[in-house]
Amino acid sequence: MRNRTRRTAVVLLALAIGLHAQAQEAAARLAWTRRLDQPIVALEWSTSGNCVAAATTSTVYVIDADGTSLWDWNYRQTSRFLRLVSYRSFALSPTCDAVVLPGDPSYRYVLSADRIGGRQLLKTTGTPLSVRFDLTGQTVAVATGASKAYLLSPALEVRWSGATASLPVDGSGGTGGAGRAG
Repeated sequence: MRNRTRRTAVVLLALAIGLHAQAQEAAARLAWTRRLDQPIVALEWSTSGNCVAAATTSTVYVIDADGTSLWDWNYRQTSRFLRLVSYRSFALSPTCDAVVLPGDPSYRYVLSADRIGGRQLLKTTGTPLSVRFDLTGQTVAVATGASKAYLLSPALEVRWSGATASLPVDGSGGTGGAGRAG
């Protein structure tokens, strides 16, 4: 009886694995394709899942989840010194209307662009290593290699700066009071 129970359990497990694999296969299908003039060097999905940004060595293309082009930004026209290298992360707002790009060790700036044409840049202390929008799209967090962090508006206005260890963010989604304002 015990062997029969084991065989039944193994058959049920194999059946469940097979059904799960079939469901995954059916769920993963090509929704759309897009041709760009240059190879993609970096890709970011918005936290809302409503759009994706594909970056080439000169331009960021923002495309909605249906494959429709929303807007693009030739960041090399804003700054000829900025270079996005392969798979360097950048930030795309959850509303798909703003992008923030980090510099590199030779260019210690972050650049932002919005859908209506606004362009800003901010010099950072240290190499910007990570840039991210919050879930509302109202705040951009930047962490640098010099253990310095910034909380910025999407237009790169400094709301807070200080040591990375003092970043005034807690796990509940609120902000604390550590660090230096402005």
